[in-house]
Amino acid sequence: KVLCFDEFKSTKDSDGAMSFLFMDGISHKILDIVENRKLPALEDYFSRFSYQARSQVKYIVMDMYSPYIQLAKRCFPKANIVLDTFHIVQL
Repeated sequence: KVLCFDEFKSTKDSDGAMSFLFMDGISHKILDIVENRKLPALEDYFSRFSYQARSQVKYIVMDMYSPYIQLAKRCFPKANIVLDTFHIVQL
């Protein structure tokens, strides 16, 4: 299983200035949107899924935002982190 993490500018009335979205890396379907991209909010969200379900994730594609890397390491123990080339090229 492959997940992709990203963020987008959200409305002013959300908890954070940026919201988090994640999608299925195979079907490209958005799985959910989380109002806040900060690490505590994301850890709380993903802790609702069983360890067994989270362990099935093999790859997570993301930019270099450090909370996403921390999230992947803490919540998805068997996933390999893949930095997407779009963000690497912009360096």
